[in-house]
Amino acid sequence: MCRAALALVLLAACAPLSAAGPAAPAPPEASFTLAGGWVEFVVERNGRPVADARVTVLVGATVWATGETGPTGRGTFPRPAGRDDCQVVFDFGFGASAPIPLTVSDGGTVTPARAPVLGAVECCQPVRRPAPPASPAPPTVPWGVRLALAGAVAFLGPAVALALWWRVRRAPATTQNSETQS
Repeated sequence: MCRAALALVLLAACAPLSAAGPAAPAPPEASFTLAGGWVEFVVERNGRPVADARVTVLVGATVWATGETGPTGRGTFPRPAGRDDCQVVFDFGFGASAPIPLTVSDGGTVTPARAPVLGAVECCQPVRRPAPPASPAPPTVPWGVRLALAGAVAFLGPAVALALWWRVRRAPATTQNSETQS
């Protein structure tokens, strides 16, 4: 029995991956219901609430209501007066999602009852921070200048050393001569 289970685990681990690569993360979904003249909604992704989303409800081109979901991903807005349609836009901090068109019937239902929040998948992805700016490279000295400086040091170094040696060697002799002449 253990060998069969081990064989299945190894087979699953060694199975080739699909050519399509890893699946894209599922977008958040919003569920809508009508209760007492208010449209209630819940925003979830993989069964977990999506907290702190900004919500804008549009009736035509006019903003009807705005607000935010709490930590439970829930929110409400009043049913648009005199209209049976509206659009809901979610913003998870990365820009607005595509509008979700809703139709509210007199029978107390909201269509669609559940809809994906498209264009807002970024809400649940790790934040991609820009790379820090590269530190400026130190200035480079061209090879020709480096060789010229090395040659100058190689030639002038001994000449300067010789001149200093000669001056130090002559200095005490000059001092003795001036004392003896006085």
